[in-house]
Amino acid sequence: MMEAWWSDAGYISVLFILTGLAVLRFDVRPFTDRHMVREAAWARGIGWLNVAAGILLYIARWVHDRWWF
Repeated sequence: MMEAWWSDAGYISVLFILTGLAVLRFDVRPFTDRHMVREAAWARGIGWLNVAAGILLYIARWVHDRWWF
C-alpha cells in the first residue's frame, strides 16, 4: 500500500516546495501592504510549513531509498 504513493514522493515534495515558495512570494505581500498582520503571519506560516514538509519528504524518501531498498 505504501508503494502506491511512495513512488510519487519526489513529485509531491517538489510540489510542496514550489507551492510553499509561491505562497511566500505572492500571498504574503498583499497582506503586509494592507497591514493585515495576522493574515500575513498565517500565510508565512503556511508557506514555510509547505516548504518544510517538502524538504522532509524529500529527505525521508532519500533515506528510505538509500538504506531500505
